[in-house]
Amino acid sequence: MPVLPWSRILHWLDTGVEFDPHEAIQWLPFLVRKGGPLSFGLPVEDDAMCSEDPYSYPPESMIFVDPDQALQVKRTDRVLALLSDRETLCFRQLGRRGSQRVLEAMNPAHPVITGPFRVVGKVVARLVSDT
Repeated sequence: MPVLPWSRILHWLDTGVEFDPHEAIQWLPFLVRKGGPLSFGLPVEDDAMCSEDPYSYPPESMIFVDPDQALQVKRTDRVLALLSDRETLCFRQLGRRGSQRVLEAMNPAHPVITGPFRVVGKVVARLVSDT
């Protein structure tokens, strides 16, 4: 499974051009059971999804994203979303405020994102280092 840089995901979303295998940061020698053929790994770069919860996502952990499941996400799913500026990707938990879909961080220091966004993939697994 390829691990891709965040910038490559933006390029793929913008152009529709699939990634070149040489653009992967690394290749992991396994597949994720819940993922599809287009699934990819993505390193977590910030602490927005890091909390005291044992299922949090600290920086340097890895998330596995399946773009084929983007349209089947539901409240509380972890997602990769493209914000309305079309230049910002974020990893958050899908939530709801009234009738509006929102993106919530597990870390309370990060604000809830209420502006327009498009879910581009569902996070189907994670890999967290023991160190």
